[in-house]
Amino acid sequence: MAKPAPSASPFGAATTRAIVAGIGCRRGAAAAEIIALIEAAFAAAGQSPSLLIALASLDRKSVEPGLLAAAAYFGVPLKTFSAGALTASCASVSTKIQALVGASSVAEAAALRAGTLLTPKLKSAHATCALAATGPDFDLASFGQTAPGNTPASTASMAASRSLTSNAGP
Repeated sequence: MAKPAPSASPFGAATTRAIVAGIGCRRGAAAAEIIALIEAAFAAAGQSPSLLIALASLDRKSVEPGLLAAAAYFGVPLKTFSAGALTASCASVSTKIQALVGASSVAEAAALRAGTLLTPKLKSAHATCALAATGPDFDLASFGQTAPGNTPASTASMAASRSLTSNAGP
């Protein structure tokens, strides 16, 4: 597989590491809104969406249609974590989110489970997104729980195919 070209980020050094998007959303958030927010986060970080390898969120969002559709759009798996696991990796604390879901944060905390934050949390009307570059020991297969109907085997091959074609020249 070709190595992605490095890209600069206003939040840190250039990265060729894979990126995970942590996503928090209200029930019923539209896929188009989530997709646009992820694309805006990549633009804000000066990173290429071809580096995206997974979406990560709260386990109770594992069957959320908008999240599953966004994962399918990008050709990556949706990985989820319990509220306790998200609280353990929390970057910021939201008392509103704590009261609603039992975790101090969703987007930033889910992204942090993968590595180092590249962006602070970005917000849209019904969703939040934070990006993290994966750490050196990151293993997608053991990262969180895979959402039902979103198997790593199929999404990993789609992501690999997408990455190769995204990095190809004209």
